[in-house]
Amino acid sequence: MAAKFDTSRAKARHQLQGDGAPILITMKVPHIWIPLEVLALDGQQVQADIYLLTDTAVNTSDVGAKVGQSAVGNDVPGASGMKLTFQEKMNPLLFHDLSTDRNMGWVRPDSWLTYLSLDTPSTTVTYDMGISSTGIIRLAHFGTPPMAVVDGQSTQELPSWLPTLPMGTPQFTQTLAFLLGLVGILFLAYRARVRLLARR
Repeated sequence: MAAKFDTSRAKARHQLQGDGAPILITMKVPHIWIPLEVLALDGQQVQADIYLLTDTAVNTSDVGAKVGQSAVGNDVPGASGMKLTFQEKMNPLLFHDLSTDRNMGWVRPDSWLTYLSLDTPSTTVTYDMGISSTGIIRLAHFGTPPMAVVDGQSTQELPSWLPTLPMGTPQFTQTLAFLLGLVGILFLAYRARVRLLARR
């Protein structure tokens, strides 16, 4: 992959040295691969916003993905300064905006949008990142072939026969347990009151 920088176009846009230039790279690969090594410039702080569109929710751990635990707010294990900051299922407005944009016809209406933030010294960014087919973030040292970032770590994944619960299951279970507990307390209080009145 190579990128060409048009200096005359940059001048017309009043871009200076060091100004960011967003780029759209479309690659057909079995799973997402992000070469974070290109961000690690010697002696500089790496500050990056990483947006992902995926078929499934992205997670930071196999267990979290299996039980449907949201990874929002979690640090990415092994990636100092990287956090999964935001994630939600594609809404109709965003789908329309993205899918009607140039070269974006591949966007699916049931996709997940995930935002990862990275803020760390360049010396700690010693890895590239991949996303497994089950939505798990995987890291591998520089020089690892792109597909091996995920494929080379398949032994870490939980058995495929284990069911994957829907996103939000733990929160739903906690809420349900709280409500059932509350109903139980109210029921016991009601029974105690009925017994007390019956004795009179």
